Amino acid sequence: MTKRFTVFFVLLIITSSSLITQDPPRIGSNDENLSNIPQLANIPIEIEIRCEDFLKKMKNKNMKEAYQEILNKSPILEKTDQITNLIRAAEQSIKFYGEMMDFQPVSSEIVTQSLLRVRYIAMHETYPMRFVFTWYKAPQLGWIVINLKYDDLSETFFSDEVIY
Repeated sequence: MTKRFTVFFVLLIITSSSLITQDPPRIGSNDENLSNIPQLANIPIEIEIRCEDFLKKMKNKNMKEAYQEILNKSPILEKTDQITNLIRAAEQSIKFYGEMMDFQPVSSEIVTQSLLRVRYIAMHETYPMRFVFTWYKAPQLGWIVINLKYDDLSETFFSDEVIY
């Protein structure tokens, strides 16, 4: 009885340790196509580049061009009223918080190989702003943005702040 229990216990430990040490989900099979920034681990480099190009354009106050490019092929681009509101909100943020000085990646989440979220913080002159990009790999279109949030709720980056 003790021998069976010992064998069972050893097998349980081996199985459990392999589950604990599993790598996070990866997208694609070729590491050279993934971001090398720790906060964007396992995120396709294409998404990193598109997010950062968007933020560079926002920093240079090319808001309309920034939204047109990041939302390329996205159904959101057809919602012209929403795009206009996003551009106005970005212009208002400059009035409230000053110009965007810089930006940095904060974190990323992979739900599946075709759905992920990337978060950036934009440092304005007097206050940080939060950008949250949700990406979907559409079978016919490739990676498209399906949700884009831009707000001043940067405190939600901290684990003790939960906003419902």
